[in-house]
Amino acid sequence: MKYADLDFTYEPIVIARINPIEPSEQQFEAYLQDLTKVAKEMKNGVLVFQISNAKFLPSEKRIKIGNWIKTHTEIMKKNMCGVCYINTSFLPMTILKGILLVNKPPVPYTVMGSESEGIAWAKERMAGRPH
Repeated sequence: MKYADLDFTYEPIVIARINPIEPSEQQFEAYLQDLTKVAKEMKNGVLVFQISNAKFLPSEKRIKIGNWIKTHTEIMKKNMCGVCYINTSFLPMTILKGILLVNKPPVPYTVMGSESEGIAWAKERMAGRPH
């Protein structure tokens, strides 16, 4: 099983559905490689992270995500008009909002309670940004 399944149904909106597993090092590296490919190939798109089923990541993997964002900031700014996080549980959603206040993504972002809300937000973001 992959750590995340990527859904290109709504392209240029890409949904990364995080699976309820604790990823091995290999699975996590493959996930970061997938994100890199999406970020580089995206044109005026939005990356939606469906994290409702995700397990809490150990600190070394959270640090890797932070480093990935730092390394790919310019690509994200150039190719993405936003990032959306979906979490259907109140407490994890609240914690995520707090984390994002401190560690803001380099593009506009939001946290939503459902995938349909996230897709609607993504469409609004894309409509408001010149192509």
